[in-house]
Amino acid sequence: MLTYLYSFAQQNKLILDYLLQNQLALNSDSLMKFVETENKLKEYFSSSIEKDTAFINTVTTLISKYLLKQNISIAGYIDSSEYEISIDRIASLAARFFYPNKLVNDNKAISMKLCVVALSFSDYEGNRNFVEEAFAYSVVMSSAQSNEQELVKEYKKIAKDVLHMNFSNNNDIKLNRIQGAIWALLSKNEKLLKQIQNKYNEHKNILPFTLVL
Repeated sequence: MLTYLYSFAQQNKLILDYLLQNQLALNSDSLMKFVETENKLKEYFSSSIEKDTAFINTVTTLISKYLLKQNISIAGYIDSSEYEISIDRIASLAARFFYPNKLVNDNKAISMKLCVVALSFSDYEGNRNFVEEAFAYSVVMSSAQSNEQELVKEYKKIAKDVLHMNFSNNNDIKLNRIQGAIWALLSKNEKLLKQIQNKYNEHKNILPFTLVL
């Protein structure tokens, strides 16, 4: 498995980076610094990541699917993890990475963080799926790191409109309701939905689910 880890990591940095920082129980650190050379990545993987059973099971599934698409079989591995997921669910996860965290300028503006360590999921209700979150994260961060920053621009448009709504005179309540409104509107944004489709087509060879529109 380690033989193919480097090429896999190079092609799926954002997905692995999210899993490493949010699912891994040991050494919560960014993967980016470990993909410079194949030997460095293998050494880090062997020394710490392999000690975390949940994480290694997730990565094994992703890498195994990656290899199967290249007609390389893994002894003892049966690909039985495929399931369907709606684009609406992925969009609702992606929207949460835009985290409105503070009212500023006498409540005339709102600051926002792009979450890397999933602050937006601290009060998430329901069972979390780290692979689904990691894929949604890759959609958001790929756009944020591009020259166009299309999704950041869409967020700003929505936030500007929502800020003028009369949610509450209590700032804490107002901020909480603004967060919910922004996430709800952003999850229906056509440009976000389109980018999810594009990113799925790019990574579907490793993902354990089929995206349903």
